[in-house]
Amino acid sequence: MSKCKIVMVTSCKGGVGKSTVSANLGLALAKQGKRVLLCDCDYNIHCLDLIMGLQDHIIFHAADVVAGRTNLGNAIVKYPTVEGLFLLAAPEDGGSEITPEGFVQMVETAKELLAPDYIILDTPGDLGKSFRYAASVADSALVITTNQPTAIRAAEKTASELYDRGIEPRLIINYFDLSDLRSYSKDDRSSIVEIIDQTYTRLIGVIPFQYQLGRAQEKGSLYDSLRGDIVAAFENIAQRMMGEEIPLFRNFKERKKIKRVI
Repeated sequence: MSKCKIVMVTSCKGGVGKSTVSANLGLALAKQGKRVLLCDCDYNIHCLDLIMGLQDHIIFHAADVVAGRTNLGNAIVKYPTVEGLFLLAAPEDGGSEITPEGFVQMVETAKELLAPDYIILDTPGDLGKSFRYAASVADSALVITTNQPTAIRAAEKTASELYDRGIEPRLIINYFDLSDLRSYSKDDRSSIVEIIDQTYTRLIGVIPFQYQLGRAQEKGSLYDSLRGDIVAAFENIAQRMMGEEIPLFRNFKERKKIKRVI
């Protein structure tokens, strides 16, 4: 049995797409034959169930498991269209019943019950309780940013916190906009290299802005309903997470544009 890898997806700023990245990377890994458990750790504004179209399937959540109202097997929901992808939903009351010890035990139980290859912990936009709980069990972290200055600053802060906890983060630049290349050449927006330099974090992938992904999420669908660079982006990052050495922009149709803003 392969060792389960626990990955937290994080940033201390909201609105950068952490849940979108978590869900779609989980799908990409599952399509590579991996068993993946997505854990929604946003105990106030949980949304993974909505993004995955599973909101009508949720009966129990993480707090029910920790409080002993049900067992983990009853709380985990299977994604219906791809084998090996599962979700543990979050409560919406702040998760007051979830203690540090209870969280760790729940993760250990999940490893025994599902034998997953990956557990992905989707954290909220702060460095509070959920961040600390996730960091206590994580093997690695993906810090999500956009090319907005506030998001870049938040990514640098988040990465610093992770380094202090002995976790080496990798950077994902999300919603990268290629529609106005002149804004990069005029230094109106940070290039990919500038974002790496400002966050002091190694890059693992760039996800281009594609409005169709947002439309798909409104219907509870993930990237597998789409075409284009967005598909290549998630699949490339998943393979790099698995240790494969592949080009960052493999199979991107917009590769020439990206090279101009690196």
